[in-house]
Amino acid sequence: MGSRRTSPGSGGVPKNGPAVRSSLPTDRRVCLMSAGATRLTHRDGTAAVRPSSFFDPGLFSFLCSLPQSRGWAWDCGTGRGEVALALTEHFAAVRATDVNSALIGRAIRHERIFYSVEAAGRSAIPSRTVDLVVVAQALHWLELGSFYSDVQRVLNAGGVIAAWCYGRCRVSPEIDRWVGRLYRAVEPHWPRAFDAVAAKYRDLAFPFAEIPAPQFHISAWWSCRDLLGYLGSWAATRRLMELDRRGPARLLARIAQAWGESERRRLVRWPIHLRVGRSAT
Repeated sequence: MGSRRTSPGSGGVPKNGPAVRSSLPTDRRVCLMSAGATRLTHRDGTAAVRPSSFFDPGLFSFLCSLPQSRGWAWDCGTGRGEVALALTEHFAAVRATDVNSALIGRAIRHERIFYSVEAAGRSAIPSRTVDLVVVAQALHWLELGSFYSDVQRVLNAGGVIAAWCYGRCRVSPEIDRWVGRLYRAVEPHWPRAFDAVAAKYRDLAFPFAEIPAPQFHISAWWSCRDLLGYLGSWAATRRLMELDRRGPARLLARIAQAWGESERRRLVRWPIHLRVGRSAT
């Protein structure tokens, strides 16, 4: 394990801490590995469902093995803070930022997570204070030029950036077949930013010394209701339903039929498409 740069009496929080601590109360009972679905909101305020943060624990073990030290980590686009919480198991403290103040207000509380509402590329993080930057399912929304400049500014020498998105979920051959048909039906209605997700982030600029990464997954034990809620929350599904409600409804009904008993829980897996790089400065 790399050494942690901490100041005396800091309780394990490294130097160059934030000027203002998060005002959110601490709740150590929050558990990362939920088997259900996480309900969030879209940028337009409507309801959304996404996979719970049931990551392969090897993902964070791999990422934390790369920096030279484990002082501060930065979770950019933190949402409700699930990734930030996982990072507290490996780093002395975590800065967690998001442009959405409503999500920050409902984020997971932890004494070593410091939340702030900030746009990527214009962070107030002091220079040369971060050992790992993580962007989970958010890189395609960012203005990459300004964000990468900010990353290069805040990373310590040899610091690491990791960005990932997740692919189409897999359950069983029959269910996957109908999910694939739904995906093809709604595909023209995805926001343009999702082209980068479809390309597994391989087409995005990434000006760092790239590090090969193993394959990891998100996994969850879901009911049929969880899966249908997730598929129905896709921005593309919602757009198509505004134009032709019956089309997606028929496909969702076929998925439910393939699932069988609605309360039966099945293992749902999403491949993580991961890019990892090291700062040259």
